[in-house]
Amino acid sequence: MSERRLMILRAALACACVAPIAASAQQAADLRERVSRMEEERDTAERTFTRLRDGPERSDSSVLTAGPISVLHTQNLVSETQLAALRGGIARGVESLRERFGEDGVSLLDSGAIWTLSSHPDRRWSTLSTHLRGTRIAAQLRHPFNEDRIAQFLLQTAGIHFTSEIPLVAAYAESPSPLNYEPQRWEFAALELALSPAATARRCATGSIAACRTSLTRVSDAKVLGFHYEPGDHRTLVLTAPEQTTPIDSAFQVERTRCVDGDGLACARIVGQLPVREPISASLRSTFLLHAMELGGSAAIGRLRDVRQDEVPVTALARVAGVSEDSLISSWQRRVSATLDDSRPAAWPVFLSTALWCGVLLVGAARRKP
Repeated sequence: MSERRLMILRAALACACVAPIAASAQQAADLRERVSRMEEERDTAERTFTRLRDGPERSDSSVLTAGPISVLHTQNLVSETQLAALRGGIARGVESLRERFGEDGVSLLDSGAIWTLSSHPDRRWSTLSTHLRGTRIAAQLRHPFNEDRIAQFLLQTAGIHFTSEIPLVAAYAESPSPLNYEPQRWEFAALELALSPAATARRCATGSIAACRTSLTRVSDAKVLGFHYEPGDHRTLVLTAPEQTTPIDSAFQVERTRCVDGDGLACARIVGQLPVREPISASLRSTFLLHAMELGGSAAIGRLRDVRQDEVPVTALARVAGVSEDSLISSWQRRVSATLDDSRPAAWPVFLSTALWCGVLLVGAARRKP
């Protein structure tokens, strides 16, 4: 290779190496600028909110107060329809929190949060935002507004504040909105248990309290395989492991082939080389947390605030619910299973449809000329 071509090749390689670094540096700079701009906007909103709410120039048309919430909005840019939906949605969200968790639940909405409603000048879109003072914890709800969406947003916001306040909730449920009641979340929980790669979780789906206790218990990543999975689960874990997470060396691939063909010892030898995750998700654990809190009622949030960070979550949540551990697990399991049962189609219409089609085919066969 000539000296000239060698120099060109070196230059090309240098550019190829430097370009990603430069792009990464630019992205980091852009992100820092964006965060700085958001913090400036937050600080401005906080100063304006405080001035309009508490200052002598306060105007009822610039701060809407509904229950424990005061919402800063832009004068003349928010329609009366939007304001009416906002009032109604806030009232419904507050009432839901009060009915389920008492005044402690309502207090989660007024824990140093700033609420703002911003609108486009032609009113084509609006955004309801909230953030905690002195933090980057924030949430947004975009137009179109209706009372249901605003009420759910309040529950989500209360859940965010709740999660940031109580370490056990953040560590166990890992859910941004643990206080929202969403029927589909319970259906997904039932399906997740029934279709889990872990035999223990599948036994929980059929009613085993001991299996549910194991499935709901969190352990360190290094202990997940031995704690949550049985030898019979290893082949499923190997088969379902994402291709990008499996080693590419020939020895692993040979063992994998043997495992797929039914060699349990081969599965046991290689499953430890794969990233094995907990068999149930944070969303499923959040249903257990929510169930315990609903059983505990108005005393639940106060009890959760008294929980020690090193307590076993199932034990702590049983105390929050005011029942025994087995009773809490059993009632949660029945509730999850009932949700799946309710979502199944009734057997009677299926039978009638089958009978109808059988009759049509028989009539057609009888009328067919030989």
